[in-house]
Amino acid sequence: MVYTPPIYPSSIPSQTGTTPDLPDRIDDIDWLFAARYNELKKELLAIMTELGTLPKGSSADVKTRLDGMGYESGCFAHRNNSAQSIGNNTNVKVECGTVEYDINDEYDESVNYRFTADEDGKYFISVAAFFIVLGDQKLYKVMIYKNGGQVAVTLENSSGAGSESTFQSTIVELDATDYLEFWVRQASGATKNIGGESATTWFKIQKIA
Repeated sequence: MVYTPPIYPSSIPSQTGTTPDLPDRIDDIDWLFAARYNELKKELLAIMTELGTLPKGSSADVKTRLDGMGYESGCFAHRNNSAQSIGNNTNVKVECGTVEYDINDEYDESVNYRFTADEDGKYFISVAAFFIVLGDQKLYKVMIYKNGGQVAVTLENSSGAGSESTFQSTIVELDATDYLEFWVRQASGATKNIGGESATTWFKIQKIA
């Protein structure tokens, strides 16, 4: 089930009315989203123990604690054995249109080919590309972009007339709505392809903090 951050109401359903009860009612379950209800219920009970019975309309303390719990985030996308054409001496976004997993539905595999963070945090990003038959001593590179600007790059020169593979990884701090993209460039003197095999050309992201 895809995790969706909650839209907090003005009050906790079970804490409204003249006789507040524990958060076991179905409207509470809906509010806390079923995917993590059991975990968050324990947190709610701990808060109630710490603060006493929450007064009517008091959801600010609960919201602060829940927001601080964080959640898992990450994706793995590739080109599913489909090569992509890369023009000479031009930065080109890699269009990884096949998703192996996308925990929180943060990766766009059909239009922008980017990962947009739902939550603030530190993210580990890794990319790889396989450049097909560049020629000898030809420049090629892979790049990680954040919000349209380059944050990490691997730059190499080919050796011999065969194909070349390269890799880049980094840790980036993201705010919610910041986005990441995978770009490449080659300067062989002609249009070339990058391979589409999932083991050689891919885009991976994992939230680590």
